[in-house]
Amino acid sequence: MEKLIYIIASIFCITVCLTMGMVLLCIRPGSKVYNSQYQLAKKWLIALYFIGAAGYSLIFHNEVIDYYDPTIEIFPFSITFISSVQVLLFTYTIIALFRSKHAIYRKAFRALIPLLIICLAYIISVRTAGNPRLGSFTELQQNIAHPTTLIRFFFVVFYFGLLFRFSIVFAREKKRFCEKIENYFSNTEQVQLRWASISFTLAIIISILNLVIYTVPSRFYAACITFILGGFYVAFAIQYINYQLFDALIYHATENNNTPEKTEKTDDNLLEEKIHQWKLSEKPYLIQGITIEDVASQLNVNRKVLSFHINSVYGCNFNSWINQMRIEETIDILTREPSKNISEISEMVGFGDKSILCRQFKKYTGETVTSWRNRQKNLSNC
Repeated sequence: MEKLIYIIASIFCITVCLTMGMVLLCIRPGSKVYNSQYQLAKKWLIALYFIGAAGYSLIFHNEVIDYYDPTIEIFPFSITFISSVQVLLFTYTIIALFRSKHAIYRKAFRALIPLLIICLAYIISVRTAGNPRLGSFTELQQNIAHPTTLIRFFFVVFYFGLLFRFSIVFAREKKRFCEKIENYFSNTEQVQLRWASISFTLAIIISILNLVIYTVPSRFYAACITFILGGFYVAFAIQYINYQLFDALIYHATENNNTPEKTEKTDDNLLEEKIHQWKLSEKPYLIQGITIEDVASQLNVNRKVLSFHINSVYGCNFNSWINQMRIEETIDILTREPSKNISEISEMVGFGDKSILCRQFKKYTGETVTSWRNRQKNLSNC
């Protein structure tokens, strides 16, 4: 029964990799995809799926068709190598969505070189010294001095170092991406690409489990991880294709939007007066979805100049600046109409969603809307 489950899981994962690879290969980006790196990343993703299909097919042949052993070998080189290549491609595939300058062929190939060197060393060692089977920790201890075993053990340590390194790269590029969109949008919920962060976190967890599972002498546990991996591949491919729907929104926020700097001479007092008059004119900051481009156009000022002014004078990005004014408006409404519905207020002040208003209210006031209401009620009763 355990063998059957393992076979089904392996076939499922191979089929998923082949199918999703073909789907990605056949689907062309829409006309509104501005991100040139998306095409490059899509090629990496296709390669990731086909490498996965080829790798798992090879493992399936060696471990099931050629010779089936109910126990699993500890830290098999093939699994470590396939997982390493997939993590590498997966990382560059995701950060390409952030329009990262890091997501280029040269950087990816440079990261691949150490893996190829280790692979070459492993092949040479197997040819010259053999490859002892490590079916248990006892056998691992007995063969720990064997050159091939040392290479395999080193590769495992290197693999975990690779996961740590790519986690840092992802966190850095995600932070830069968030800074760009928060300097452009007043509402960032649709363009934060939270699914990318969730996907990367899951990928790291699965990558760790994928290797750790090979310390457990059971095909059943390996089958469970393989099923999870197959499901993850399907979900990620679908989300990656759907990214095209949001690319046009992200483009304007990230294109030529480096760290804001003062690029032309501007009278700060005059600009501040313009901003003051702009705030008073029907409170345009309450318009849902307003961007810094819209505000710059209304003030008749360069976008980067306005961004620099907001960052330096108000000490925050555009998103925080707008949301702070919206929270002030929320407090004003709650003061005048304490019983007013939160959902209605969220629409009035431009958040458009009750949960976003509540989150921003807590961020700027340090307390929930309910707590604030109760405190105001108690003060009025005194």
